[in-house]
Amino acid sequence: MSTPADQRLTARLARLSPAQRAALTSRLAARNGPVLGPRPGPRDRFPLGMDQERLWILDQLDPGTTTYTLGYGLRVRGAFDRDLFRRAADNLVSRHELLRSGAESEDGRPFLRVHPDRRADLTYTDLTREDTTEVPAEEIEARRTEFIAEQVRRPFDLAADPVLRLAVAKVAEDDHQIVETMPHSFVDQWSYVRLNEELLEHYRALAEGRAPRVPEMPVQFGDWAHWQRERFAGPHGAGHRAFWRTFLDGVPQRLALPYDHSPDTTDHVGEHYNFTLDGTVAEAFFRHAREARTTPATAMTAVYAALLYEVTGQRDLIIGIPTSTRNEPEAEPLIGFLLTSVPLRIKLPEDPAPKDVLAAVAASAAAVADHREVPFGEIVEAAAPDRATNQYPLLQTMLVQLDLDDSQTLELPGAEVYANAVPEGISTMDLTTAWWRVGTTVYGRIEYRTALFEHATVAAMADRLLQLIEQFTRHPDEPLRRPVPALAAPPAPLLGG
Repeated sequence: MSTPADQRLTARLARLSPAQRAALTSRLAARNGPVLGPRPGPRDRFPLGMDQERLWILDQLDPGTTTYTLGYGLRVRGAFDRDLFRRAADNLVSRHELLRSGAESEDGRPFLRVHPDRRADLTYTDLTREDTTEVPAEEIEARRTEFIAEQVRRPFDLAADPVLRLAVAKVAEDDHQIVETMPHSFVDQWSYVRLNEELLEHYRALAEGRAPRVPEMPVQFGDWAHWQRERFAGPHGAGHRAFWRTFLDGVPQRLALPYDHSPDTTDHVGEHYNFTLDGTVAEAFFRHAREARTTPATAMTAVYAALLYEVTGQRDLIIGIPTSTRNEPEAEPLIGFLLTSVPLRIKLPEDPAPKDVLAAVAASAAAVADHREVPFGEIVEAAAPDRATNQYPLLQTMLVQLDLDDSQTLELPGAEVYANAVPEGISTMDLTTAWWRVGTTVYGRIEYRTALFEHATVAAMADRLLQLIEQFTRHPDEPLRRPVPALAAPPAPLLGG
């Protein structure tokens, strides 16, 4: 005999759409899957994460490449103790087994081996002197820029080299530049934030003679990698793969981006174009998003989708969205590659207006919401696209939205620390657009492959993005333009960054 509570639950379940019922089933199945905890077996080796393995394969196909090296910069203004920094780095590495690991293979299958005594690779350079000669002050900034560039040009041997490199350069007595480089298969941007929060806390603790205030680590990256593989090996993974197979059925194999040169190239040399959205315009845009009952991230994605529609003429679009796979609370303190690429497929009606694009993006985001943690390699296998050696599978463009404040000041005893950019000079995607907010201002960057696009073409696209933001805000019912006049004619020189 059912109770009133049972009857209410049955009635609610009956009102669910097929998609909602499938999402609920997926969530319940996930709860019944393996529990994230210490892995069984030996502690000196563990499997790669599933997305990490994809990057390892790319490294094996092109040994010595720096295409997948990720850098991060810190500028320390004030007192800096080299010995304390070395000890802080050692304490950081001793806490994270991934930072003491190297990628090896056995019978063609990769694994990570933990080296108990491995330390970070830390070097020190004095930019103020050349041998015994003092360098003129006006030359030091150029030397600092070249110093940063040199670090990301150094390749990694994933089996033999320490995966964390810390290069410190003295710019002045009270000014030091730190460049951190790691193979992308061992780190992502979210992990770099955690790495530096912990590294600086270890430094502060040593300087102040106390224990570091760092989060508990119930699991290590190897435990998470083992758990991830166990989880996707069973029905949970099969359900996700079935979703992506259906969601991406018939997806275009390539976006008709406004290439200036043939896309049939493997050259990934990259440049970037910076632009800024005025604070007043940004606030009006985000206010409009709130009134439309959507998030700033969805609204920004819709603007980018509108640009892609205008420059390609395609109404079936796909945008890659980098997404963290730190869904379990135990994974929060981990450093590693805990990232996947979610292919957001956006289907537009004929002659779409901004409101139509916004609705299409919101619908797509809702559809994939319960399938965002799936490793990208699993999605690719499920979609089974035509593969080209010179082309990233499924995706030609990514949209990155960072909830980071680049103006944030991180303090050390007697010094302030600022995060600064480390240009890698590489673009893995044909186009990658990024947005981030600092106070009331929104900054943007389009990273592009120089073998495919001229600087002026990218500048024109950035200019059109800014125009579209205003159109979304002021004229959401006005149809989008096709083609974009600025891109219909041969590219002309434009001012810009």
